[in-house]
Amino acid sequence: MTFYTYQYFQNQAQSNVYLKYGIILILLLALFFVVMKNFRNRVKTKYRDLTFILLLSIILLAGIQLNDYKLGRVNKDNNSKMLVFIDSASKNLEVNKKNIAINSTNLTDQMVIKIGERYYQVNFNTDYSSYNLEEAYIINDQINTKN
Repeated sequence: MTFYTYQYFQNQAQSNVYLKYGIILILLLALFFVVMKNFRNRVKTKYRDLTFILLLSIILLAGIQLNDYKLGRVNKDNNSKMLVFIDSASKNLEVNKKNIAINSTNLTDQMVIKIGERYYQVNFNTDYSSYNLEEAYIINDQINTKN
């Protein structure tokens, strides 16, 4: 069973996408350069072909980036909900956030929360605005913790 800590959710919320933006920027600059060469040398078709290749590469990368952006928004929303839940549990149980780990990456009913060496099952109401903790016992004692 894998448990995720407060630090894990903080790290996930701060994901870095600058590399993809850099690649798209470089391709845009290359496209600009090739288009300028194409206007100067209208007879040579190699610049026209390079223009189409670069344009298609930019469109492909932009599509991938848009998909990653949408997935990132969902993950960021889930991570922020988990951080709020861990903050609430930490405050209500009067324990340090570092001592709390959860076996799910998004809020789900009946997920297991580890506080110190004890385990609890979390039961939410229908709109996830309140929760109840019941002590739980783990059958498989092979626990992995991701920070």
